[in-house]
Amino acid sequence: MIKTTARVLPLPVPDHTDIIQSEADFQVVTTNTNPSHKLVVLKKATDLLSAMYLKPPCPTCTFEPNLQRVMKKCLEHSQSRDSIYFDIGANIGIHSLYMAALGYKVVALEADSDTFGLFSRSIAENNFFNRILALNVAVTSERADVQMMRNPNNIGNNQIVSATNSTIGDPSSDLHHTARGVKLDDLLPFLPPEREIVLKIDIEGHECYVMNKEQATALFSSRKIPCIAMEFTPKAMNVDQKCIQDMISLLTSFGYVPYFAVGKLAAQKVEVANMYNTVSEDILWIPENQTIAQYIT
Repeated sequence: MIKTTARVLPLPVPDHTDIIQSEADFQVVTTNTNPSHKLVVLKKATDLLSAMYLKPPCPTCTFEPNLQRVMKKCLEHSQSRDSIYFDIGANIGIHSLYMAALGYKVVALEADSDTFGLFSRSIAENNFFNRILALNVAVTSERADVQMMRNPNNIGNNQIVSATNSTIGDPSSDLHHTARGVKLDDLLPFLPPEREIVLKIDIEGHECYVMNKEQATALFSSRKIPCIAMEFTPKAMNVDQKCIQDMISLLTSFGYVPYFAVGKLAAQKVEVANMYNTVSEDILWIPENQTIAQYIT
């Protein structure tokens, strides 16, 4: 079991939040996805992520719709009908809530307490308590509290402060806060070995600190994971190159091959030799014995 004070839903929005002061600070919207569901966002037009959902209904009023379709196909093509959607860096729950609306079980992690509060409210609004297990934790390389920095204009861009980005923001700022850190191994009890896992990881440049031989071998050795959707923008995030190479080495050692997940290059194979300098896109890693056409058309 996880030895942490992480809170599991159902629960209210934390009382100590800096951004969300009262119910006047958030709004419940209905997504234009199929199926639709309720989503709680900040009532703040200057927040980049929330603003997408405060607009009138339109085909583009959603976040990462193409990536969402890819992950849906991953779940649909899974050999296990009771596959789990494992969302590391769930943010306000945009993808987790959609997968739950489709009927899938979800294990979702979000480090930021305010963002987790919005996600919590969305789970309650949709009555998804039996579909989503949400943990207010950060996945890191050690079991310890970690420092995070909030982006006041984009709730989707909160970052763990690491050695390579330690200069972001003023440590004394109200935007700096502490999150509970757990290791990837600690989460295995929530992922039954008989069920396939579709993994999405988007933790703002911190991916390689947990997706490496030391941290992730137990997960990949003991669970069947047919798809890994990952935000891959290491150069823009000033991530250590060796850290990235260690992550690539781990995934390729388990037989995964990367493809561009969205955009003009979607479905094209990524050359791993110089990914750090040449790739800044969402990536889909799949086993080498699978074809990308079943996920991206």
